[in-house]
Amino acid sequence: MRQHTDLIPKLRDIHLPAPASFFPLPLAWWGVIFLLVGLVFALVYFLYYRRSKQIRSVLRQLTQIEQAYQQGEDTGVCLMKLGLLLKHYAIIQFPQTPLRHLCGEQWLVFLQKTSRTRPFLDENEVDMIYFPYQNTVTPSVMSKLLAAVRQWLMDNPHRSYRSIRL
Repeated sequence: MRQHTDLIPKLRDIHLPAPASFFPLPLAWWGVIFLLVGLVFALVYFLYYRRSKQIRSVLRQLTQIEQAYQQGEDTGVCLMKLGLLLKHYAIIQFPQTPLRHLCGEQWLVFLQKTSRTRPFLDENEVDMIYFPYQNTVTPSVMSKLLAAVRQWLMDNPHRSYRSIRL
């Protein structure tokens, strides 16, 4: 018995192992984390790129119209292309609103209601109403129209499923 009583003070208490730490992770887990983060960034970029594709295309077409006007193309043709571009983009961006037959003041009201900056106010109103019916306009009026159309396009970069009451 004496042997056992001498050994009891020498016994150590039961020690639990240290809890497992989350870090440092093995190299494979770091690879999985970087892969997932990269996929999330790629998805966000892809969705942004797809969403902004339409506005980039329309702004490119507007720049082509502007360059054609500056190179001496007929003003009536440039005005017609400008009106078609604006109408086509508006129909795509606001599919819930019946826009195909709008013209004149109703078209101007729609453009003003769908723009935050209201680029078609003041003297641009008259120019915007009558420009599809004109063969020639002064360079200052054409530059104002191009700037107003560009501003309206920038105010409506993404498709809106709301219906605009006219």
